[in-house]
Amino acid sequence: MAESAGMGWDRRATHDNAVFNVVECEWESAVAADRIPIMSPPPTGTSKAPARSAVSAPAPGHASAPAKVHSTVINPRFAGKHIHFIGIGGCGMSGLALMLQQLGAKCGGSDAVGSDLTDALDSAGIAVRLEQTSGTIPDQCDLVIASAAIKPDHPEMLTAVNRGITVWTYAEALGQVQADKTGISIAGTHGKSTTTAMLAHVLIECGLDPSFIVGATCPQIGGGSRTGAINIPKGTMNGRPGVLLAEACEFNRSFHHHRPAIGLINNIEEDHLDIYASLDEIITAFAGFALLIPSFDRGGRLLIAHDGAHRMKITPGLKCGVESFGFHPEADYQVVYDAAVPPGGRVGVLQDGIWLGQWTNLMPGAPQRAQLRRCRNHRTLPGRGLGADRAGVE
Repeated sequence: MAESAGMGWDRRATHDNAVFNVVECEWESAVAADRIPIMSPPPTGTSKAPARSAVSAPAPGHASAPAKVHSTVINPRFAGKHIHFIGIGGCGMSGLALMLQQLGAKCGGSDAVGSDLTDALDSAGIAVRLEQTSGTIPDQCDLVIASAAIKPDHPEMLTAVNRGITVWTYAEALGQVQADKTGISIAGTHGKSTTTAMLAHVLIECGLDPSFIVGATCPQIGGGSRTGAINIPKGTMNGRPGVLLAEACEFNRSFHHHRPAIGLINNIEEDHLDIYASLDEIITAFAGFALLIPSFDRGGRLLIAHDGAHRMKITPGLKCGVESFGFHPEADYQVVYDAAVPPGGRVGVLQDGIWLGQWTNLMPGAPQRAQLRRCRNHRTLPGRGLGADRAGVE
């Protein structure tokens, strides 16, 4: 695979309604396929995915839609419930509190220290108490949701147990919300926050009005969380329950509580060895996550890295649709990278030899380009990004 103009990039092509900003990139849409070169003739009868419907691109220069919060949508599962969050100041917990408030719950919580996130919760009408040692929980409390950082002997946890209040972990609560949505869960040892944020931006730009919770604060998408449409507003899934996009963390096997319709596994490596005894245990946990995805005929899909995610140990026996991505030519979605194109290198994605899209990275600097070159040489995708310590995120 050449690393220059000989690769066949069309660096000059621009098309009406086909050039737009997506994730800090200049994207040249495959809508105008006659203007985008084909690397090799598409093989016949080998497509593993159903045909995709075209999505109209925003006009050139269209800015990202700001994150928004819809007016309260009553959900019988949460409406009118008084919910107390222990460790409400994390990215995930604060985002979930805002989301449940929009579903009709009456939310409040506590944290050890204040932050911009707790200030934002106060501004949104969610009371936050910056004291946890007394074990105080409001008299009216139907449900307690605890961050992954909270231990069973935490004073407020002990109070909840003594009072017979139902206690959910953050992941359990998120799974309950996903059960009423079209859930998309992003898993992998590295890159969950980055991938989730980028996908959230794309979904907003495409007009699908997603809900999401990201383990980082991302100004380009309006922060770390968003409450979107009740139902998907357009496309082939128009009218189905709205999208809820979230990270799926393997820490403490939290992602086994998710309820995804669509799952992504970026990579699998040794991590959280205080929870897992070996890499094999980690792989088994990811296989359990993949088994949560419904069958293909019910809309279940898994996208998994062709290399670096132990694909051959994860996918056997799955009933959902499975497709792979990566630099390897046999990946269902092959990533091609040309470092010679300034400023950040040229990237393209092919399916069965046909360009789905090409773009020039505007943001990556020298370290990112070097990482992409290393990943290309090893035929794996980069995964490190905005990830954070899981207990701090939740």
